[in-house]
Amino acid sequence: MRVAAFATGFFSAYHYDSWTQIPGVELAGICVRPNRARSEKFKARYGAQATFEDPAEMLETVRPGLVDVITTPESHGELVKLAAERGIPVFAKSRSRRTTLPHAPSWRRPSAPALS
Repeated sequence: MRVAAFATGFFSAYHYDSWTQIPGVELAGICVRPNRARSEKFKARYGAQATFEDPAEMLETVRPGLVDVITTPESHGELVKLAAERGIPVFAKSRSRRTTLPHAPSWRRPSAPALS
């Protein structure tokens, strides 16, 4: 499975370490705005295929089977929406339920039932 990820912060190292240990998973792309130099360091460290600064460009180019959103909760909504619009499953771990949950209804596809 091809995985694309957003972020190169502290917690992302744990995610990348995990992805590289799962047989059959390849880290196809890393996207960080606006710090491409940092994403290049992560590319070399974790064997990612490419780096990007533009989230939509990464999703269109890489065409991943899964997107891992490791950014701050405030940016989750935009990134989850980009992936959902393309039918790509998303793994997004929030560190703050207060910040993330108000945005959750906008993340789901229009055809997906709302959680009650």
